Amino acid sequence: MKKLLTFAFLALAAIPVYAAEEAPLSPFAGNLGNAIWTLGIFVIVVLVLGKFAWGPVLSLLQERERFIHKSLSDAKHDRDEAEARLKDYANKLQSAQAEAVAIIEEARRDAERLREDLRERAKSEADTMVKNAERQIELQTTRGPADPSGSRRSVGHDRLEAARAQYHEGRQREAHRGHAETD
Repeated sequence: MKKLLTFAFLALAAIPVYAAEEAPLSPFAGNLGNAIWTLGIFVIVVLVLGKFAWGPVLSLLQERERFIHKSLSDAKHDRDEAEARLKDYANKLQSAQAEAVAIIEEARRDAERLREDLRERAKSEADTMVKNAERQIELQTTRGPADPSGSRRSVGHDRLEAARAQYHEGRQREAHRGHAETD
């Protein structure tokens, strides 16, 4: 900085001499003392500004630069964190959807198994009812005295027919219900 000031001082001191030789309307055409005082005051102003103004101005500029760099790095960090969270949430959502589909499929399979079990139980109970009714009729017809009018046999026979009709009616309702559920 001292070399630059020395060069500037010499250049400014030489300008009035050069200007006096060529052009009489030069701003330095006047007094050499005024030029030296002007140059001296300029140097003093530059030194005072350098000591008191440039330091605070440069520190403010450096502080501003640090603040901008910190803001940019924080923004980049926040963006990266947000992208990571977004990916994490997308993965969780996808796994939750897959789990929901699996739960629904399992519920459907369980419902179908339950429906088949209920059908089998109803069929088994109906078959058991029919067999019990047939046994009761057979027992009543073999145990009891023969009625000349045949009323005991016809009552047993009527019971057997009623049990068979009830069994067939239950199967028809079940078949109708099965068709309605699939539609």
